[in-house]
Amino acid sequence: MQIKKKFGNINPFGGINFIHNTILKSGLKGKIDRFLGMRPAQADYSYSDVLLSLFYSQYIGGSCLEDVKELKEHLGNKSCIKICSPDVIGDVCDKLKTPNEVYTSKNDVRHEFNVNIRANELLTEVNVYTGMLKAGYGYTMDYDNIALENEKYDSTRTYKMFYGYQPGVAFIGKHPVYIEGRNGNSNAKYKMEETLERCFSIMKKKGIKIEHFRSDCAAYQKGVIQNAELNAKYFYIRAMASADLYERCKNIEKWEKIDINDNEFEIGEIIYSPFGEEKTYRVVVTRKLRKDKQIDLYSETAYDYYGILTNNYQMTAKDVLIFYNNRAAAEPNFDILNNDFNWSHLPFSFLNQNTVFMILSAISLTIFEWVKKLYSEKINFVSPTMRMKRFINKFITVPVKWIKQARQMVLVIYTEKKYELLL
Repeated sequence: MQIKKKFGNINPFGGINFIHNTILKSGLKGKIDRFLGMRPAQADYSYSDVLLSLFYSQYIGGSCLEDVKELKEHLGNKSCIKICSPDVIGDVCDKLKTPNEVYTSKNDVRHEFNVNIRANELLTEVNVYTGMLKAGYGYTMDYDNIALENEKYDSTRTYKMFYGYQPGVAFIGKHPVYIEGRNGNSNAKYKMEETLERCFSIMKKKGIKIEHFRSDCAAYQKGVIQNAELNAKYFYIRAMASADLYERCKNIEKWEKIDINDNEFEIGEIIYSPFGEEKTYRVVVTRKLRKDKQIDLYSETAYDYYGILTNNYQMTAKDVLIFYNNRAAAEPNFDILNNDFNWSHLPFSFLNQNTVFMILSAISLTIFEWVKKLYSEKINFVSPTMRMKRFINKFITVPVKWIKQARQMVLVIYTEKKYELLL
């Protein structure tokens, strides 16, 4: 095998040019700059230039800020795309950060939260502007926390016994709409009411209507339930086990046998007043015979019981169970954020800067989903269900070269794929 080297301005990541053209034509670049404002007069890059540099580095498979240098090497001064350095991205994340809020719980545990309303409003703004979310439409929101393993300067031990952070995230379908930084030792239940109040406030401000709210048993708190009832039409929360609830479950006379995904359950329901209050809610209860058939201390039966607290009396009990279990579809969202958008490779040493990075990466995910949706309607080699690795392989990696022809810049593309259908 013989090798002959040729040097030229060929860019292996030609797909980035089409994404950039879509963003320019949509006005999204200007929208970001109008929202965040002007950078100092001496700055060479606008906020949108910096954010797009970060996003495009993720769209070529970059896993750290330094990978922006590779993007800059191929795109810098060879196209209309302005790619900044990793230091500039770090400087912008530092400018967008907010001070941490520190709390001490009753058992003297120190909690650090990072609440960044401005960055979260930009996240929702981009979701609405791209049409991924529509004002006035009734959505289902899922809230959960994730333990992110890392050894940052201010990380603390999580309930999983490794050091890291435990941010709270609200999703509407695939789209993260609110992200709040929490240190590792701050469990999901701690101050969840305040977190959700901030989340719902942004949704209202942007005209996003929440029809259904779902969360796990960490949300089984008086204040959270009241908050959810005020801000969503219906809520569905996993009820925490208690002697009182078990006692009520034992009195259910009508149990219906059901089969969901080859799992057999018995399902029933009760009307229940949680926390000793007068107000009642519906609890859809499922029970399953324990494999060891041992008698449980609380229920005094050989069954495992699970309850879903809801204010929805229209759905059948089975439909409530299926609808609640569908919140498991949000779990892959964390995998995508961790592995495709670098939440597992947070670049900074402190929670407040890393919270900005997490929110910006969520915006990157929103644009990614938007672009896939648009392109899949025009070309057959892009699918809306693609993960990042496959998108890079099928769309991003195409050799291109900018040439000057008839007093204008023309993009020469070396492929038989019909990229021109996107123009």
